[in-house]
Amino acid sequence: MGRLQKCGKKACPAFAWFGETLQLRLIPLDPGQNAEIALDRPIILIGRNEECDVALESRKISRKHCIIAVLPDQLIIRDLGSTNGILVNGKKLTEARLLQGDELELGGVRFRLIQEPKTPPIHNPAMHENLKNNNGTLHSFVT
Repeated sequence: MGRLQKCGKKACPAFAWFGETLQLRLIPLDPGQNAEIALDRPIILIGRNEECDVALESRKISRKHCIIAVLPDQLIIRDLGSTNGILVNGKKLTEARLLQGDELELGGVRFRLIQEPKTPPIHNPAMHENLKNNNGTLHSFVT
């Protein structure tokens, strides 16, 4: 897959690889259940507690149920000692690497992992026209 990008002498944050090239989401599989979850941070804490990055309303979800780590070339889910555990593709695990299309179950709440390339910005010539001065040159936003 990808390699850790270098920023000068230091390595870029692990999140840079996935976060800059892919849009990662957990899509709910059951009607009327929870919203889509964007995996847009290096570490995402999921649980019932309101202080979690993602709070799921289910008595089967522990207060701090699991974390998802976005690493340079992979996603890892780790159970945090929850009562009902995590299931990946129907198998109860304490830690797993997540792949495109995997089904994830947290305390009876089911999701599917979707990885899509981020769409590049659309070039809009009309936007450039709106940024021009009266003399036809572009505004300078740098002081």
